[in-house]
Amino acid sequence: MISLSIKIYAVTAVVAISEGGVTVSIAYLAIEKDITVHDKEKALWHKCGVSNIRVDSMTAGIEKAINNQFLFIVINADNINYMPELESLRAITNDPIFIATSTFTIEEQVKALHNGADFYWNFSGSENNMKTILAVIHRINERAKQLKTPVQLITHRNILVLPSYRQVFVNDKEVELTKIEFDILYYIMSNNGHVLSYEQIFYDVWGYECDELTDEVVKSAIKRLRKKIDGEEKHNSLIQNVRGVGYKIRKG
Repeated sequence: MISLSIKIYAVTAVVAISEGGVTVSIAYLAIEKDITVHDKEKALWHKCGVSNIRVDSMTAGIEKAINNQFLFIVINADNINYMPELESLRAITNDPIFIATSTFTIEEQVKALHNGADFYWNFSGSENNMKTILAVIHRINERAKQLKTPVQLITHRNILVLPSYRQVFVNDKEVELTKIEFDILYYIMSNNGHVLSYEQIFYDVWGYECDELTDEVVKSAIKRLRKKIDGEEKHNSLIQNVRGVGYKIRKG
């Protein structure tokens, strides 16, 4: 029997590999849209005592990873557009990140490893693959890496904002915003639950007071912002107009 002692932050799990299989007392995070594929992998790991949590987007995965600790994170590259947010996921967690694919290419492997993945492979669901995963986890966690600076993020509906990197993702795709557009979105999402007047938005985003045309300047900037972040949700915009006052984040 081979025993691996795995440390993740303050969580310690003992992994044992033997003829009887693998036993682990901690969960992993699966970022996977295909429930059928997920259930097959889930059943395989559950036989070995490994539980899991599934989400169906990178944005949801990042939100889970920043609030939880996992034995590892596995992303199905066949149905998840993972590459745009892979660096962001790596920035907020030390958990090992594995990319599983049925269409292995060297080019994508190099890019995935460069952007923060620890392992990229064609996963066939065998015990040997499980042993490989656990060996990589052991190597990674032996480094005892610690996050130096907590990474802030804001999520609402299908939108993820990473202020430190000035990045915005909508449905797992990065959206390019101007400085003013990003500052408006960040300001309004940071004040979720509050109605913000045109004057407040202008003063805090532009940085000075403007008595004339303030409302029109803000309305024009938000109109451009909405076009970029709402997509097909034009009639259910993230940024809700409060007639005669200003704006707020729409609930739900």
